[in-house]
Formats: sequence, C-alpha cells, structure tokens
Amino acid sequence: MRCIPSARRKDLVRGRTRVLRALCALACADLTDLLVLGAAGIYRGYMATLYSFGPFSAFYFGFYEQSKSAAVRLTSRCRAH
Repeated sequence: MRCIPSARRKDLVRGRTRVLRALCALACADLTDLLVLGAAGIYRGYMATLYSFGPFSAFYFGFYEQSKSAAVRLTSRCRAH
C-alpha cells in the first residue's frame, strides 16, 4: 500500500466529503419533491425540456435525412463514371 502524505490525505478526505454532501443534497431535493409535490413533482420541468429539444430534434433529423440522401446521390453518381 502506498503512503500518502497527511496533507494530501486531508485534501482527499475533504474533496470526497464535498462530493458526498452534494450528492446527498441532490438526493434529498428529489425526495422532497416527491414527498411534497407527489409524482408530478418529478416531471415538473419536462415540458420545458420538450419545448427546447423538440424543435432541435426535428431540424436535426430533417437535415440529417437530406444530407444522407444527397450523399447517396453523390456516391452513386461517382460510381457511374
């Protein structure tokens, strides 16, 4: 086992403690939402997500399909020559 200097060990413990506190705070916030707001509280930001990602996904899919069909036409034209 490797020996870690005491100052470094304290920094590691302090960092891990901060991470655990942050994770516990997130878990407690989710649990509080569930208890206070019910099951609908978990999905309270879902419509905002749909409003932002819905149009993006539609444009992305449309541009992807157009570029894919253009690439197929271009490669088939190159094979013909």
